[in-house]
Amino acid sequence: MENESTKPQIAIPIHPRYPIFLSLITLALLVATGFLYYQNRQLSQQIATLKAIPTPSPTNAPELPGFCIPTYRVETNTQELTAKQNYSQYCTEKRSETECLSVDVYNQKLDDFSAPDGSPDCLWNKPIVSPPSVEGTFCGGITNKKCPVGYVCQQTAMYPDASGNCTKK
Repeated sequence: MENESTKPQIAIPIHPRYPIFLSLITLALLVATGFLYYQNRQLSQQIATLKAIPTPSPTNAPELPGFCIPTYRVETNTQELTAKQNYSQYCTEKRSETECLSVDVYNQKLDDFSAPDGSPDCLWNKPIVSPPSVEGTFCGGITNKKCPVGYVCQQTAMYPDASGNCTKK
């Protein structure tokens, strides 16, 4: 039987830069982990500060700006600039309802721009905002998300954190 000390030793060659390479890989993984942890904390803080946004009613939205349009028909498929096209700029450049309704350059009865008729030639339009559809939206789940008033959460399963869809009562 051979003596343990007389057995031939097998040496595994290690490249001289191998420990540096492993150190760089480890450092990169640590940096990436720290970055992801930081991003997760930032996102958690942002979610915690969110407030419920009320659903607007389907009426004029006071916070949205309006726009001014002429009350007379403006031709669009003409070769040359018409008087109606030219004077329609008086309406489209107005930025408030008061300015819009003060434009009077067109006589509707005579179809003429030389003599105003005393009635506004522009109309102030406010955009109409429709509420987003609630029917079929997510509810329940692990966050126990509630449906708006008039809707009920129709769950598809019977376990504690089951999710579902909002349906009208």
